[in-house]
Amino acid sequence: MNNHRIPSTLLALMLASLGSLAHAQTYPTQQPLQVVVPFAAGGAADGMARSFAKGLAARIGQQAVVINKDGAGGTIGFWQVARSTANGYTLAYGPSTPVTAGAILSNGPRYDQLTPVCQTHENIMTVVVRDESPIKSIQQLMTMARAQPGKVAYGHSGQGTVPHLSMESFALGADMTLNAVAYRGDAPMTTDLLGGSLDFGVSSAAAASNSKLRVLAVFADQRQPAWPDAPAMREMGTAPLAPGLNGLWAPKDTPPEALAMLEKACDAVVRSDEFQQTAKGLSQRPAFLEGSAYRKRVAGDYASLEKIIRTLNLK
Repeated sequence: MNNHRIPSTLLALMLASLGSLAHAQTYPTQQPLQVVVPFAAGGAADGMARSFAKGLAARIGQQAVVINKDGAGGTIGFWQVARSTANGYTLAYGPSTPVTAGAILSNGPRYDQLTPVCQTHENIMTVVVRDESPIKSIQQLMTMARAQPGKVAYGHSGQGTVPHLSMESFALGADMTLNAVAYRGDAPMTTDLLGGSLDFGVSSAAAASNSKLRVLAVFADQRQPAWPDAPAMREMGTAPLAPGLNGLWAPKDTPPEALAMLEKACDAVVRSDEFQQTAKGLSQRPAFLEGSAYRKRVAGDYASLEKIIRTLNLK
């Protein structure tokens, strides 16, 4: 009887291939997916995340549980994911700011310490005043700010956030010095704005949908359908910083087969009627990008934010 022995190197290759195939076939049947949202429940980020997670679960064929882990401008939630096991079961969903501005200002994880799976939507920022404000246009606001350097007060959702950096970048180019007041989110800022404590505010599009607010301008390349009379900053001669670039993130070194499955599901979720309607209701703009394109865009945003943060000497 002849004994046919398989060479050890060939056997190792066969076992590795079988292991990869098994992982591709079993993902994600081992456990539910955890989708970490780095902000509190109830806001636009949370609403978009829950709609996305529901669509993701339907397409992956596994439960997707949303976990809110807020604090430190979103960096706490992103750090939790960055330090988790890279198996495709613990993911982050939210804007790139915690891994761009957050990495520069507060020791958050850098975008290259995580794997961008896909971009799902953009969050446009707006310049808003209370409806009865005597400030009727962005041009009038600029004239007032130049006449009273450091006196005109505006609110934003926190040091180093997209609203804060967008306004400071615009003020720098427009030769304005403003009194920036930081809040822990759009909601408390809007309360003070409506109460008359602030001259204007810079908020996300979702918060700007408040009927008691009037939008003077949008930080975008073109006017937005929700506010056709509000000029885009590009019209003012200013190239706006990138909007909130929201998407799905995984720990670095997540298996490629898991990332490929998640990326494919992302595309389908973003195109779904339910996600599109949720985005419309929260004044968000669906905008899918595959992982490689999302990483490239975030890298460019990091460079822009680092430049403005260094110029303003923000800490």
